[in-house]
Amino acid sequence: MTSADIDVTMRTIVADLGHDSLKPLTYTRSSTDLEVGGQTVFEHIEDGLEEDVDVLVPEHLEEVTEMNSELYNLEREVNPEIGGSVLLYNSTVIPNDEIRRELGNLQSGEGLYHQENFIAGVTDDLEDFEDLEETINSMDRTEVSEEPAILEYPWDMVEHNGGLIEQAFPGGEIKGMLSEDATVLGSREQVYLGEDAEIAANATIDTSEGPVYIGSGTKVWPNSRIEGPAYIGSDTKVGAGQNAVIHENTHVGDIARAGGELEDAIMNSFSNKYHYGFLGHTVVGSWVNFGAGTTNSDLKNTYGTVQVDHPEDGKIEAGLKVGATIADHTKTDIGTNVYTGKQIGPVAKIADKVTDDARPFTWQNPGEEADYDPERATEHAERMMDRREEHLPEGYAEAQKNLIRELSNNLR
Repeated sequence: MTSADIDVTMRTIVADLGHDSLKPLTYTRSSTDLEVGGQTVFEHIEDGLEEDVDVLVPEHLEEVTEMNSELYNLEREVNPEIGGSVLLYNSTVIPNDEIRRELGNLQSGEGLYHQENFIAGVTDDLEDFEDLEETINSMDRTEVSEEPAILEYPWDMVEHNGGLIEQAFPGGEIKGMLSEDATVLGSREQVYLGEDAEIAANATIDTSEGPVYIGSGTKVWPNSRIEGPAYIGSDTKVGAGQNAVIHENTHVGDIARAGGELEDAIMNSFSNKYHYGFLGHTVVGSWVNFGAGTTNSDLKNTYGTVQVDHPEDGKIEAGLKVGATIADHTKTDIGTNVYTGKQIGPVAKIADKVTDDARPFTWQNPGEEADYDPERATEHAERMMDRREEHLPEGYAEAQKNLIRELSNNLR
């Protein structure tokens, strides 16, 4: 879709319609600001629509979403004043060619759907986030035939992660230092290495099944292995503590630490997995720290379907391989084992064998569980953020602390 296809006076707004279904990740951020496939969800949608877009989020997420605009360098308005016609777009749907074509044909009061999934619609009646459900339900339906990538639940993000990495890959280019003693299996044209990035001797980059993106300032330590499609953000350390084996379909964000084994995993920026242990088919938020030896299961011993107890939608048959969802500001003790499909946090501390979901503000010790005091939680979160202060916009830590306090009042 281009500006010639729609009324140039019409505002395009991405609505946080994944706020409930993508919990527990979205207790502390808009679904537009989740990372997947080498970008935020917002960036995938903005690139796909080929339009400048704004965002509509729940009021309690407004401050932190504005901070994330600066953190991720996103030009957008958060919860703008709405007047006149609006093209409303679902934050859980990645645009494809058919969607782009059909959006230009929508009239006011018409909505675009794939089966039961709302994609977008034009309205003159929207005032704020609380009006979304009523506004969408009043629209006339137009169907698209091709199923788009829909990120309804966290495990859907894992499913589409590899394809989105390939879609966002800018092309091969070596700007940093690739050691002569490093090994590239497959085409070097499928390797992007940013400025001041370094791949050390005896590291292996395997592009046989897809591209590998390594951002500026990132270092890959000796004897680590990265298999594409994979995305590693900027200023991240790979294999600094424990040699890293990063298998296909893995996204690691900026200013993160990746060690041990990751497979079909998404780890947002500022999270630390420095030591040995396995993460598979798992989505991890920001400001998560993994104690040495933390491992999650992503497959039942029975090879049966994994049933997830979703925070909003209850029991869901989620698939054969489903790991954990671990939300922002959560920490694990050394030797923590997280059972298949568990939903953790945000603002939790887990330990030992995690056989049940950990609700927000859970503090676990072996054999016991208590509430995580919100003032202690804000203090602990601030300590971790202080270690990355130079990478954060002014006011970011305070916005995170304000949100933690507000959540503690609403959820406890």
